[in-house]
Amino acid sequence: MYDSVYSRAIHVLIDTQDDVCKAPIVLKTKRTYNLSRRTIETVQALAERNVAPTQDALVELAVDELARHVL
Repeated sequence: MYDSVYSRAIHVLIDTQDDVCKAPIVLKTKRTYNLSRRTIETVQALAERNVAPTQDALVELAVDELARHVL
């Protein structure tokens, strides 16, 4: 009789739990904007005062704040 891996029973455990991986998924896209010198200097000054941990975080904070007032 021909013997192959397909003729023997293979037992494989497959984990089907929903919480196998709880790593946060962060979707970020890097964009380049043509900002005025005044805006760039303001972002740099606010970042130096530790308003946010990074300049990107500072811009995100500003956009969120604007959205709260406008939307």
